[in-house]
Amino acid sequence: MIGLPRAAERRLAISLVIALVALIPTGSVQAREGGQIVFQSRIDDNTDIYVMDGDGTNVRRLTDAPEGDGSPRWSPGGTRIVFVSDRDGTRQVYTMVPDGGSVRRVTDAPTSVSAPVWSPDGQEIAFFANYQESGIHIMDRDGGNVRFLTGPPDPKGHPGNHFQDSYGGLDWSPDGQTLLFNAHSGGEAACVWAIDVDGRNPRKLTGDEGHDFGQAWSADGREILFHQSDRIPGFYTMGPNGRNRTELLVPFKAGIARWSPSEEEIIFVMDGDIHIGSIAEQNVRRLVELPGRERSPDWFDPAHARAVSAESRTPVIWGQLKGSEARPAE
Repeated sequence: MIGLPRAAERRLAISLVIALVALIPTGSVQAREGGQIVFQSRIDDNTDIYVMDGDGTNVRRLTDAPEGDGSPRWSPGGTRIVFVSDRDGTRQVYTMVPDGGSVRRVTDAPTSVSAPVWSPDGQEIAFFANYQESGIHIMDRDGGNVRFLTGPPDPKGHPGNHFQDSYGGLDWSPDGQTLLFNAHSGGEAACVWAIDVDGRNPRKLTGDEGHDFGQAWSADGREILFHQSDRIPGFYTMGPNGRNRTELLVPFKAGIARWSPSEEEIIFVMDGDIHIGSIAEQNVRRLVELPGRERSPDWFDPAHARAVSAESRTPVIWGQLKGSEARPAE
């Protein structure tokens, strides 16, 4: 590659590696679902956002900013991806379309922001930041109307300063009323918390007996997926009130998980690669093996995606919204 600028040399090398990986069979059972999985990967000391088909094929890079991009999340309708980037000097929230184009900067916070997530109607984005105050904020999808929601609570529900934004970030309930997050106070273990979107009623859903993280709502709002790292490590579910803890896939010491679109499987990162676990078959296999270290997978499939009408706050299947004015404008 003599004679090429360093950046061009890097892009060509990564493209060649991805092309070669696509030709190598993984030897694993293929996922039974379609759609696309967006994720971040660190290759050659740089973090970019990638997307692949639900069976682990057709990997392609969406971003190529030298400062690093990460934490991607699909919008409810799959028309945009929210992510964070250092490309303008300070980590801010951006959005783009699924092919990596039409990039828009959304926030202008004085310090770095993290863990953005869409509301189920696609009209708002929640995120962590030291913006108006240190804690969770909510803003309109275009970055306007930023309002502070809460600081991290201590065991008594009072403001503290120990958010764990890298332990699963935020997840918005399907009915649009509640946010999940992760926090601890002092020497406590990381716990799953919930708070109403009006800033009221912060409550701790898991106890202090082990580190619980990677919180994610089921599509019907009846279950919360999370990872327990102590005692018997693995993936569990619980009810919205933190009760009825049930083993889902154990024992596994792994990272943050997300539901597959049909919720018959979960995807998660283990040993730097994205894996998929079948709930019914109780087995795990590597979905794709890339040269970098992957994080933050998020799966979207229009055949299964759900959203909430901004007017009724009622969960619906996207197929029922086609051609309807109830579909969120993204």
